[in-house]
Amino acid sequence: MKDISVEKEILDEIHKLGKGQQAEVLEFVRSLAKSELEGVPGKTLLRFAGTIDREDLDKMAEAIQADCETGYQYRYRSVCSRGTNSGAPEPSR
Repeated sequence: MKDISVEKEILDEIHKLGKGQQAEVLEFVRSLAKSELEGVPGKTLLRFAGTIDREDLDKMAEAIQADCETGYQYRYRSVCSRGTNSGAPEPSR
């Protein structure tokens, strides 16, 4: 059952935003729905541990950090909320 008051409150806030911000909200909402539908359990990815070279890991971490700093934190909620310089773990050597 939907909570109409939450839905109404969200709509009230969205109506206060400009078109650009509304588009960002839409992208955010879609990312929430999508994040629940996609993915695989982490243990199935363990076979790939250590296969990405350090330079590529650094590039990925820089791209994620750039998104964290430019307002797209919701794409990487768990990484950006930690406030770390890098979302990538240190590779095992």
